[in-house]
Amino acid sequence: MNGSLPRIVPADPAEPRSVEALTAYAGEVREAAGLTALEPRSAVSDIDGFAPPDGCFLLALAGDDAVGCVGLQRVGPDAAEIKRMWVKPEHRGSGLSNRLLDEVEAQARDLGYSRLLLDTHRALTAAVRFYERHGYVAVPRYNDNPDATDFYGKDLPGSTA
Repeated sequence: MNGSLPRIVPADPAEPRSVEALTAYAGEVREAAGLTALEPRSAVSDIDGFAPPDGCFLLALAGDDAVGCVGLQRVGPDAAEIKRMWVKPEHRGSGLSNRLLDEVEAQARDLGYSRLLLDTHRALTAAVRFYERHGYVAVPRYNDNPDATDFYGKDLPGSTA
């Protein structure tokens, strides 16, 4: 990791660097949570919702290398879901996760969402702690993701749409 901060840019989730990041995300989640049904390539099979005008996909780049990502998709008239948040292991602890979350929350506000939701797996203890530290609170199951065990939400005042 070099000394400069990775830049966070809007990206097409189907472009090669995005696919690389999404595949790395799925591989890590599969291993950490023991999700044998989650295939690394499946992380790129449901990315249509990450496109404007209802969603977005952000890529963190160090030079030309993808070192983080996060997607946002509509799940209701005023609600969006954070998906596929990932930071490359050697960039963890650098504040990049905070920056990605701040940016995706800003994008959600700009798109007019007043509520954010996300799901995760309890085996991903660092992710659970991260979201709780950032004001996400446990909510009832809101989707049918068979791999998710924990569901979180956060009110997002100040939308601009």
